[in-house]
Amino acid sequence: MFYKPGSHRENGFKRDPFKAFISPRPIGWISTISSNGKNNLAPYSFFNAVCSDPPCVMFASGGSPDDRGKKDSQVNAETTGEFVCSIVSYQQREAMNQTSIHLPYGVDEMPKAGLEGEPSRLVKPLRVKGAPIHLECKYMQSVQMPCWREGKENWVIFGEVVGIHVDPKIVKDGFVDVTIFDMMGREIKNLVSSRQSNGYKSIRWDATNNQNQAVTAGVYLYKIKYENFVNTRKMILLK
Repeated sequence: MFYKPGSHRENGFKRDPFKAFISPRPIGWISTISSNGKNNLAPYSFFNAVCSDPPCVMFASGGSPDDRGKKDSQVNAETTGEFVCSIVSYQQREAMNQTSIHLPYGVDEMPKAGLEGEPSRLVKPLRVKGAPIHLECKYMQSVQMPCWREGKENWVIFGEVVGIHVDPKIVKDGFVDVTIFDMMGREIKNLVSSRQSNGYKSIRWDATNNQNQAVTAGVYLYKIKYENFVNTRKMILLK
């Protein structure tokens, strides 16, 4: 099947499947504070790191669902020059979904979702209590992207990470499992399945499966499991 973006309904899709194709994607739980001190929290599935020297991240905003134009997170980040990204834990998934609900400007999503905030070290926006990792960020720039929807705007917001909080529970000694999967979710190779000491580790995959047979080039998933922490990311194997 081939279809051009925007013609998904003509090809049997009720909704545009583009977002589902680009997965899994990390969730950026972006907290900001307005110029008059109002807290805001919202999840962004178009989020990722963009470089490491210095460490920088981005989140993409498709505009407010009402007629306000830009979403609150973008407005606040641009106005105050700061934002925090809290990495969502599995246990916080339902609360994260609740913070995606559209509320009037100035309404704090944290208490609405049963969440608590805690102070950051270098920026004013609060961190989400209980999240395993927090990235304190200084706003860098916003880049406007094309948008097909009349009266709407697409933006990419960039920030430099100036401070990182890590829950010690995710870096202590423990049982670590690292496994490669294909895009259908079938296990290709288990790389690590043992107790590991804390510290920096590196793993090299030799592009073979569990039977030591060479696999083809393409897109694969790798899943890292440690205690209650699970993270799945995409990678490309080139040959």
